[in-house]
Amino acid sequence: MRLKALIVGLAFVLAAGPGQAATLFSVDGNRDATTPIGEGAPDKGAAQTFEVTQTLTDVAFSFDMTCNNCAGELRLISGRMSPTATIFQEIFDTTYTGWEGAQSALSGLTLMPDTYTLIMTMTTGNGGWRGTTSPSITGSAITAENGYLVLNDVDPNFVPWSGTTPYADAMLKFTVTGNVATAPVPLPASLPLLLAALAGLGLIRRRGRG
Repeated sequence: MRLKALIVGLAFVLAAGPGQAATLFSVDGNRDATTPIGEGAPDKGAAQTFEVTQTLTDVAFSFDMTCNNCAGELRLISGRMSPTATIFQEIFDTTYTGWEGAQSALSGLTLMPDTYTLIMTMTTGNGGWRGTTSPSITGSAITAENGYLVLNDVDPNFVPWSGTTPYADAMLKFTVTGNVATAPVPLPASLPLLLAALAGLGLIRRRGRG
């Protein structure tokens, strides 16, 4: 019985996955660069481009935004906003309604090393995705570009085709949680011998009792 428990426990340790998701990247700072966006504003959305330098799993995003009876869409695409963007660049999209303050969305994603753009459009109401010109940045698996885009005209066919204007030297505030993927740890060469020895001892004990 003890042998069986030992083998089961050893298998559990070897199969155990990574721990809880950690904060991989965060942009914080004074709210001194927020551009009003929304139904009654000149700009209808905002977009922040960033680069992922390592494979990330179980990724989720949190945004710092204001919202006055607002609703819209959140999108994540590979690459940048461009008139030549294609639907194959879209990774995830969702809708939101009536948010206020930091909100989480776009969870459970796996991101390979690449350039990405996080897009928020506001089709109803008014608000803003808060930005900062003096960012405090933590994390090394992601690098956000200085400057973000405001969306002047949202293309109804595909948001990445929308007309944009750069907002220089400011970054939108957002947080990314998840795990940095690691290669499987190879089993020690002696482990199969150890398991075989344990199994042999168990067999000898059973024969001795017979």
